[in-house]
Amino acid sequence: MGTVSGATVGAVAGFIVGVAGSMIFDWGYDNFKDDIVNTGEQFIDDVSQTLNEVGDAVSGFFSGLGSAFN
Repeated sequence: MGTVSGATVGAVAGFIVGVAGSMIFDWGYDNFKDDIVNTGEQFIDDVSQTLNEVGDAVSGFFSGLGSAFN
């Protein structure tokens, strides 16, 4: 009988922890979703701009290098 009681208590505790975790996630999502999305978009924009600048620098270097051999 002790095993059944322990399993029941464990199942109830697991259910309570799962529900509480879900509620915390929902609260965070509702309150911080826009900040997280904006931060992600800003990061992608910054990386894209940096890659474009690096590409322009590499392109400029090789075009200058080509004229050195003329």
